[in-house]
Amino acid sequence: MRTVSNMTSETFDQPAGRHDPTGSASALQELERAQILAYTRYPKLGSWYPPTVGVIVATWIAFFAAPSPVDLIGLGATLLTFSILTTLYVRRRGVIPNVSQAPTEIKRVMTAFFVAYGGFIVGSFLLWQLTTWWVTALVAGTVATIGVAFYERWYCAAARAAEERVGVSDVPDLPTVQ
Repeated sequence: MRTVSNMTSETFDQPAGRHDPTGSASALQELERAQILAYTRYPKLGSWYPPTVGVIVATWIAFFAAPSPVDLIGLGATLLTFSILTTLYVRRRGVIPNVSQAPTEIKRVMTAFFVAYGGFIVGSFLLWQLTTWWVTALVAGTVATIGVAFYERWYCAAARAAEERVGVSDVPDLPTVQ
């Protein structure tokens, strides 16, 4: 019997007190693969997802220009729709990816997304100040649609690179980059 931490196991071939570097390295490699697969194996959301995000963004902006009662009802409905979409995303993916725990390849893409998202918010605000609400809604909705579509492609490419780095060659569940 071999003691590891405060756990015991009788499945190790090595007697207690001896270290098997090959087994340890193999176990660490399998752990890294499992951690990466949590970020890379997911069903594709579908071509409907980017335009839906764009419509939600445009609608959200448009409701800021509406009269007060309509504004509150519309913002609430848009927020509810966004919540439903987020719930669907989590159910399809099984998780919302965490930037701090993501593989390096994916972390870069996710960080770039959040930086671009900040720029998008600032740009939308400036556009709102310089033009009318409908121009802002149209431009922001279009940019959001294109941005989400590109993000999906960049994430997919990063996921493939992360899997290749750890030697995972079969990627049947991973959406293809077109």
